[in-house]
Amino acid sequence: MSYIGLDAFYEQAANGTLPMISYIVGPTELSEHPPYSPHDGAWLQQQVVNAVTKGKNWNSTALKSVMTRAVVGAIMSLLTTL
Repeated sequence: MSYIGLDAFYEQAANGTLPMISYIVGPTELSEHPPYSPHDGAWLQQQVVNAVTKGKNWNSTALKSVMTRAVVGAIMSLLTTL
């Protein structure tokens, strides 16, 4: 497995040249873990979704998002304070 960076991922998505499987691990400041917020992680997820859905091979692409228990717990805590 190699790290190509987000910009290369976006370019490959646009060109329809993504590999069969891609794992996106964003930078810490775009995570949903404290001290950062779910909004930060959601922004990155939206960028990935936009890149793939606007890409050349969207009709044959599957997206899967995985959240950790810590993230789910943080979201639930946030929702109960609203």
